[in-house]
Amino acid sequence: MTGRKAPLAGNLSLAASSIPGEHLLPALLSAFHKKHAHIQVRATVADTEAVLKQVEHGRAHLGLVGGKSDSPHLEYRCFACDTLALVVPAKHPWKRRNRVTVAELARHPVIVREPGSGSRWCLEQGLGQIGKSLRDLRVELELGSNEAIKEAVLRGLGLAVLSTRAVEKEIQRGQLHAVKIAGLPLLREMFVVWDRRRVLPIPAQLFLDHLEPCRGKGRTS
Repeated sequence: MTGRKAPLAGNLSLAASSIPGEHLLPALLSAFHKKHAHIQVRATVADTEAVLKQVEHGRAHLGLVGGKSDSPHLEYRCFACDTLALVVPAKHPWKRRNRVTVAELARHPVIVREPGSGSRWCLEQGLGQIGKSLRDLRVELELGSNEAIKEAVLRGLGLAVLSTRAVEKEIQRGQLHAVKIAGLPLLREMFVVWDRRRVLPIPAQLFLDHLEPCRGKGRTS
């Protein structure tokens, strides 16, 4: 009647694992909201395995994760990269080291995320590429969040391999120190994932278009 185009409205359901959910999603949603203020977004944060199940079961339109499953129904596209590193407390003898070996790490207690976590998946994949596994490390604790692991490391309960995004503030404050593990590949891709059996609603397609593919890694599988 007025000749004006009605603003696009609708609902968007997202699920994200801890690193993309806590460190990437807020900025992404802020920029998306400026373009599509009338789209209502609901986002949940869980581990990678739970996010993939939400997407496959239709409880989330899109997922943001740091690992993959072998489900034939899910399609992935890389939208960011992440680096993991060994983190040690400020008073640890390795606080001035830039690099350690897997053999050296194996002599120290290690704290890991729970099964289903993208960070754990990345560590297991990296160890597998050099013929090792978590059984070759002294795993003392399994904890269900990056925050819990950081607190445990700060209290001297062990060392941990975490995303550098998750420990950026603690490193800047001098509370934690990041160390590379020689020969262990710990660079991982962050993926947006959807179920290829379902047609994405317009709000989900707009958010997918909002995510720029990784340069040179924008493949699907």
